[in-house]
Amino acid sequence: MEASVRRAREEPLASPNSSPRAPESSHLEAAQAIQRLVYVRDEVVPAREKLIAARRTNEALGEVGRRRPRPASASEVRQLPNATMGAFAPPHMPSTAEQDGFRPKPIYSSPSAGGGRIGKGHMRAMPTLGAKRLAKELSAGRRMEEQLKEPERTQEQRMEFVKALRIRVAQEKLVESQRREEQALRWRSIGCFCLFDVRAAFVQGACGRLLNQKEAIAVDEELMASPGFSVDQLMELAGLSVACAVATSFPLAQYSEKPQVLLICGPGNNGGDGLVAARHLHHFGYSPRVVYPKPNQKQQLFVNLVTQLSQLSVPVDATLPESMEGYCSVVDAIFGFSFSGAVRAPFDDILRRLTAPGTPPVLSVDIPSGWDVEQGPPTEGACLQPSILISLTAPKMCAAHFTGKHFLGGRFVPPSIVEKYALRLPAYPGMSQIVELPAKF
Repeated sequence: MEASVRRAREEPLASPNSSPRAPESSHLEAAQAIQRLVYVRDEVVPAREKLIAARRTNEALGEVGRRRPRPASASEVRQLPNATMGAFAPPHMPSTAEQDGFRPKPIYSSPSAGGGRIGKGHMRAMPTLGAKRLAKELSAGRRMEEQLKEPERTQEQRMEFVKALRIRVAQEKLVESQRREEQALRWRSIGCFCLFDVRAAFVQGACGRLLNQKEAIAVDEELMASPGFSVDQLMELAGLSVACAVATSFPLAQYSEKPQVLLICGPGNNGGDGLVAARHLHHFGYSPRVVYPKPNQKQQLFVNLVTQLSQLSVPVDATLPESMEGYCSVVDAIFGFSFSGAVRAPFDDILRRLTAPGTPPVLSVDIPSGWDVEQGPPTEGACLQPSILISLTAPKMCAAHFTGKHFLGGRFVPPSIVEKYALRLPAYPGMSQIVELPAKF
């Protein structure tokens, strides 16, 4: 009797619902393998322990993956070590089950179901490990094991890797730019840029619309009508844009002394723009010289512009100098968009000299002198080919024949005129009075 009591006291009380079977080792190994794999992936353990854990994970998952385990019972879960139940996780990290996508709610079993309480962080049953899940975890462990076997890169190898990466990025950018250029050429080839057709009213490009002669005159008249601009205001702003184009193309930093600029002005408003530009260039630090063969004595505006230049000691001559050597640039402000017909003396001789070899780079204002506003360069006589063109207000149709550096000036067009004529003018950068346009727009 006493022996029976002694044996009963030594044997633990069995739960009514507890299974007499011991938990299969495969479930424990699977749970421990997943636990190790999670923390290997999160780099909680050192590199050496990572390698050991990855190898054990591969072995455990390889054995378990051969058969589909059944869910563990509650009694089996209570016998699992704490490491598989999330106790191994640091306080700031979620448990293994939560990291694997399982978020079990706390379950409280009744006393009749076996007594005792399953607290937070514990599961009544382990999730079923499917074949796909096991294969995925196994491949991840193998990849991690291979990565850990690779030796660390030296500093030279890292520099070579960074250099190769930069070269690859540059090559990709070059390929992308070439692709865009080829696409633009294809669009031009199929006729989207009808630049040489006088009847073409709209063209796609940087400025959208090119103006013919009548439209250019209408825009100029409307600027003085609805917005209330005066002729001298428009001339002042246009001349400032011309001076900015010269200063941008021929910066002072390139010269040890004051660079000399030769400005040839005609009798009309285009010549007035050149007179204003000469004054601004003087204030910019250049040494301008004006050639004014046919001064406009009828309008007080032009007389005042010449007076302002004389007060600044800017020379104003009637003829070209014998030699144009020493000038960094020649500004062509002879004829504008209202010019038509043949070029007459004395400007025909001036254009011939500007087309001679050895002439400094020519910057034309709005329209290259001698060109037709719509048709472009002349077919007979001297043909001026400027290196730089600055269009005022909006490019004219003759700009389609120009292939040099192209600027747009005249930052004064109100939105009403822009919408009426569909100009689609580009945005001017910062406080600049000019914006450079593509060579072919």
